[in-house]
Amino acid sequence: MAARHESGTGTARRALLAAVLGLALAGAAACGTNGDDTAAATPTPVSTVTEAPASEAPSPEPTVTDAPASPAPKPTAAAVANGPIVILSPAEGSGVARTFVVRGRSVSFEGTIVWQLLKADGTVATQGTAQGGADSPAPYQFTVKTPAAGTYTVRVFEESAKDGKAVHEVRRTVSVG
Repeated sequence: MAARHESGTGTARRALLAAVLGLALAGAAACGTNGDDTAAATPTPVSTVTEAPASEAPSPEPTVTDAPASPAPKPTAAAVANGPIVILSPAEGSGVARTFVVRGRSVSFEGTIVWQLLKADGTVATQGTAQGGADSPAPYQFTVKTPAAGTYTVRVFEESAKDGKAVHEVRRTVSVG
């Protein structure tokens, strides 16, 4: 009968299992999800694998313990101050012609933003869409044709993919002469 030599195979198997488990858990933690495709509000526990000390007999399976994951990095002050949608021109309260151009930068789902020109009573005078960035902030611009002279508010926002509501909204008041 031939003898099998198995020294180190249990240790190698545990090391391989620990590496695979560590990669899977690190990937899940990096995604920052809690299983339902929404960002986790609290740190997700990360499992770590510990080997038995060399002086003890190796256990058949690795021991798994929970340790808190590192919290997600916080956005920079500039990112918070500027937001995902920014109107660069016209300036707040500026006078514009009956036809004027709005310029800015944005990052939104599929790069699409919605704009509206609101009358003083809040009703929509005209509206449209424009393209900015999808993966990173990119410039956008659109031309607005006003129905008459007066004070208007330019409203730019992203429509939520979840429920169609306005998110990341910015406004700019202009005087049309």
